[in-house]
Amino acid sequence: MTQVHDQVSLLETQLPIEEYDCQLEKEGKTTIFKDFPRTRSIVGTSALSTLYYCCFYHYGLPENNLASPMAIKKQFRLTDKQYLWVALSSRSRIRHWNDIEVLFHTKSWFGGSKLKSPIAFERVVDVLFRTAAPPEILSKYLKLVENTEERLSLSKKLKCHTVVIDTLVAARDRQGLLAYASKLEMGTNDHMLAQEALRSPGTRWKN
Repeated sequence: MTQVHDQVSLLETQLPIEEYDCQLEKEGKTTIFKDFPRTRSIVGTSALSTLYYCCFYHYGLPENNLASPMAIKKQFRLTDKQYLWVALSSRSRIRHWNDIEVLFHTKSWFGGSKLKSPIAFERVVDVLFRTAAPPEILSKYLKLVENTEERLSLSKKLKCHTVVIDTLVAARDRQGLLAYASKLEMGTNDHMLAQEALRSPGTRWKN
């Protein structure tokens, strides 16, 4: 009975959203619908697809609104991980990088905040790369990949040179940094950063 109830409830949620959005689309005044025209009706799609749609077109609505992503999450008992993955995918597609950062912000013990995710940050980076995130955005999340080898491999693959340099310095791998610096174009900021790191007296190299 719960499954049937959920299907009925989902349709009762989708129908008014569809009707309202069709009207907005016809009026042609709402930016998101002009920039990203809808390709299909929301009616009859799954709860996760409905969440994606609402994250894409109605992100930021308060929970008392039928199309609110948070309201969809609660109503259909979606997990934090499911919500985060869908929100990440939808907001990165329209390049709203600030929304993505807010998704990962958690309060620390001393009142500050830090970036934390139930999804491995290497998977986050993969989504961002596939949606053409700029280098500074990729670098921000690459730095949060915990495994050093994985971070180094991904950073090299995505040509995020600053993260590669920082990772090699943190690992005190002078030979690795020398080899990497030799591949960077002379005179670029990244090449100069690598050279400065190699000359720094504060690093106790292991090789």
